[in-house]
Amino acid sequence: MARKPRQWFPGAIYHIVCRGNHRKNLFFDRKDYFKYFSLLNHAYHYSPYHLHAYCLMTNHLHLLLGTQADPPCKVMQPLNSMYAMYINKKYNLSGHLFQDRYYSTPVASSHSLMKTSAYIHNNPRAAGMVDNPEDYPWSSYYHYTQPVRNTNNSNLIVTGPYNERIREKRASLTMIHEKAPSLLPPSPLPLATEKLTALFPVPSHIHYRTYVEREWKLSSMLKEAFQK
Repeated sequence: MARKPRQWFPGAIYHIVCRGNHRKNLFFDRKDYFKYFSLLNHAYHYSPYHLHAYCLMTNHLHLLLGTQADPPCKVMQPLNSMYAMYINKKYNLSGHLFQDRYYSTPVASSHSLMKTSAYIHNNPRAAGMVDNPEDYPWSSYYHYTQPVRNTNNSNLIVTGPYNERIREKRASLTMIHEKAPSLLPPSPLPLATEKLTALFPVPSHIHYRTYVEREWKLSSMLKEAFQK
């Protein structure tokens, strides 16, 4: 039976989830995460998009992806295909790396955008990998909770190809990463924080942190209630 085509329109935002085949790992070492970031950057140049949030887990990943002129399949299919070839070659593997095709859920409102981003950023904590989402190095949470990145100055928002101002800003952030190397590697090129931060009062980095904590407590309460 043929698969139903995914619904899409320009400007739509999707919560995309990709899982390892048979729940096997997608990432095995630090270089693999950097490789996926590199491929995300490459994907931007042949099919521009906005990346509102991300979290790369061990055996699956979450992307909060905003489309522009192309549907998400134009980004995800070549992206995952190139990454699978990289992993199979590096580790001498064969077969499918990803479980079926990627899952995508439309994010239809500002409220859904907020809740989905909180869910994505709380994912490492829900998996028991960290106590606080800021301690997980492979998500975009850090970029939403640091005032140096949370600003209305568009020079500090990474939304397109590299330019001189972005290079200068990233150079200034190098010292931060050197002082706290466990926090986060350089973000993917298309990371665009302004749409989500605009939904929170100023200072948005403080209010966003509070919101994510509230969503975590609420989900924990609901989980406990269902377990009784």
